[in-house]
Amino acid sequence: MQKIEGIEKVSSFVQKREIEEIKYRLTGKKILFASSLKGEGKTSVALALGRFLAETKKVLYLGELTNEFSTSEACLGQICCSDIDNLYILLKEDVSEEEIDKFGTEFDYVLIEMKALQISKEVMAIAALCDQTILVVEANRGSYRLIKENIELLRAAHAREISL
Repeated sequence: MQKIEGIEKVSSFVQKREIEEIKYRLTGKKILFASSLKGEGKTSVALALGRFLAETKKVLYLGELTNEFSTSEACLGQICCSDIDNLYILLKEDVSEEEIDKFGTEFDYVLIEMKALQISKEVMAIAALCDQTILVVEANRGSYRLIKENIELLRAAHAREISL
């Protein structure tokens, strides 16, 4: 199995106290990470939570290839191990309902990161399939109006649980 390095570094930007609070509020095993704007910290928060959960559970992070990851072409589209025990990574552009259901049976937690909400309608479809959506918001960056609009979009898409 291919290995992706750099997960430890990316996940270290988030305070343990913040991750413990998120873990306390988890309501399911398939969790979507979204944001209103690009660059608000979805990857860091998702991987920090994944690192924390992987201490006792088998976790899959499903996201898109970003510059944060040191990987080879062989890792694209297939599950790879990471530099954190029990945390697996799948980097791909699209994910289907069937794949999400399958991963939900193979892993204790599936952490799905999608593009910023204002860009992608596919986020809405995936939100309806997940047990919880965590909307990552960077302090003093996005407008209240934009955040509120995106929460309304998630509700309209029948997202089950929305957390900030």
